[in-house]
Amino acid sequence: MAEEQILLDTGATENFIDQTTVDKLRLGTKRLPYTRKVFNIDRTLNRSGTITKACDLLVTQGNKKEQTRFFVTNLGSD
Repeated sequence: MAEEQILLDTGATENFIDQTTVDKLRLGTKRLPYTRKVFNIDRTLNRSGTITKACDLLVTQGNKKEQTRFFVTNLGSD
């Protein structure tokens, strides 16, 4: 038996960040001009309700840097 950390492809079509992480890192957010519903993998509405904020972060992979939008929601312990 072994323990391993993995990245699970949930089929999410956007990038998401947990509100706790936003608060902890003091990331700036922008209010969205519209609200977005977000559903969990079991198709239930996320307990945070609709998404109203996003933050744009610079993501670096190797020599590549890209501005990426993350929608702020409750990801639980993930």
